[in-house]
Amino acid sequence: MPCVIVYEKKVVRNDIPRIPPDIKPKIIRAIEERLVANPLGAGEPLYGQFAGLRRFRFSEWRIVYEVDAGKLIIYSIKNRKNVYRG
Repeated sequence: MPCVIVYEKKVVRNDIPRIPPDIKPKIIRAIEERLVANPLGAGEPLYGQFAGLRRFRFSEWRIVYEVDAGKLIIYSIKNRKNVYRG
C-alpha cells in the first residue's frame, strides 16, 4: 500500500526552491514513483544523531525521510554536500 507524502514546512520553504529547475521535476517524480512505492526498500537507514530516519539517494541529492503510520514524512532535500550539516 503506497504511503501518503508529507513535506515538512522547511522543505517546502527552503529546500525545494533551492533545487535547480532542471533537477526539481526529476526529484519529485522519484519521490512519487520510487520512494512511495517502497519506502523501506528504496532508502538506507541513518545512524547517530539521525537514527530512526532514512535517506534516499538521487544523483547528488539526498532526501531524508521517515515512514510512520502510512506517511512518508520528508524532512530534507539537499545536495549531498550539505544535507547532514546543521
